Amino acid sequence: MRIFLFFVVLFLLNISCKPEVKKQQFDTTKETKKVESDTAYLVAKTKAHNWISNLKFDLDYIQKKKLGDKKFLAEYLGFYWKLFKSEKDKLAKEQILIQVQPYYNFTLKDEYHNMQDIDDKLFKKNSMSYLRVMWLLDELGFDISKYRQEVDRIKPRLDLHLKIRGNWQKEVFKEYYSFFDMKMPKILQMTKINNGVIAKQLAFEKYDRNKAYNFTHFVFAAFEYGNKTTQSRFNTSDIAYIKEILPKFTYHYRMVKPNIDLLGEFVTCMVFMGFTDTVEFQKSYNYLLLHQNDNGSWGSYEKARAKIGNDIDFRAYLHTTLVVLEALIEYNEGDFTGSVSKR
Repeated sequence: MRIFLFFVVLFLLNISCKPEVKKQQFDTTKETKKVESDTAYLVAKTKAHNWISNLKFDLDYIQKKKLGDKKFLAEYLGFYWKLFKSEKDKLAKEQILIQVQPYYNFTLKDEYHNMQDIDDKLFKKNSMSYLRVMWLLDELGFDISKYRQEVDRIKPRLDLHLKIRGNWQKEVFKEYYSFFDMKMPKILQMTKINNGVIAKQLAFEKYDRNKAYNFTHFVFAAFEYGNKTTQSRFNTSDIAYIKEILPKFTYHYRMVKPNIDLLGEFVTCMVFMGFTDTVEFQKSYNYLLLHQNDNGSWGSYEKARAKIGNDIDFRAYLHTTLVVLEALIEYNEGDFTGSVSKR
């Protein structure tokens, strides 16, 4: 019966996602009920969980190749954290912690904490993720006392490198420094709310991929990456701009230049901001469900596999699968009312 219901749901979703004429017309009709996809969501989440459970993720190998090991570990742990938050069953939560345990154990090794020894380029790539991994382990209930000691040891270098970070990045660092009661360097004390491309209210045509990613991260930062259900940084004008432009982004990265990684991020922005009651949201959400790979991942990077081998799984598929899963989980499990301005 469950299998039958799943295929019925997929059939209905497929009808709603028929190709459209590539003219940007957005149906803002209010939906009278939530997207009818509960069964498909649970199946997609289970498949994604199976995919990451079978992913070859060797931190020792990644570190020896001098790749962004902390960056990839933050994505890997972030994946399990989203699954952990979405589970209501105690045994399922315990199983997730068992799966995470070997990677926590790796962070207890001295060789993991090499931030003082790596070059500036790799330090920048890993620095925010280094703090995020500590935060994720704390959220999952692991003892982070050794990790915290290592962070304190490299903090002077961490403070110094902040001068080369962008605005939204400084604000995220500020959140971590505050959360862990770390002494703020002057550069963070002087950091004020800056909404970047959102405050500038750029015309849609002015956005390239980098600016599009920046847009999503200003929204993510406002909600502490899903840890807050409301925001206090966007004013009424910002909110109106975000509401007007988000459907343009989702349409563009769904129909014009398909990019499921960016689409997943923009769908999450819609969820965080509370803009989920339109046909454009439904079509984009359903598109994510219907474009999951057979193995449970999301994305299409097979051409790159010939060049970098199976590293493509953690270097590309991991991030895309994480951001799509996040969109699905936050929509189905979250309670966001973020479009309300508190400024």
